[in-house]
Amino acid sequence: MTNQSNVIYILIIIALTAVTTYFITRDTGTEFHRREQELLNRIDSLNAEIISVQSLRKGLDQDIIALNGVVNVLRDSISDTEARIKKIKREYDKKISDIDKYSADDVAKYFADRYGK
Repeated sequence: MTNQSNVIYILIIIALTAVTTYFITRDTGTEFHRREQELLNRIDSLNAEIISVQSLRKGLDQDIIALNGVVNVLRDSISDTEARIKKIKREYDKKISDIDKYSADDVAKYFADRYGK
């Protein structure tokens, strides 16, 4: 009877171990799948964010290209304006040097002739 009862106890222990192992691994598998799904969702979210940032970057790159064109046009305009200013300054300096050649009597005579006084 002791052998038979030992066998029954061993079978009960094996059955309890099998049931316990089943529940432990089943819960772990469920937890694993839940965690895996959570991580996959986060990856999808990050991929969507990456696509959004890439799109934004592409738009900003196009803005930079357009603004670079505007800067080049403005730089050319500034260069043209500086060239005109230099030309006007040279002409003004020539006129001033021509005026400096006149004496006070020459200037008085000029205005007297011009305005008749």
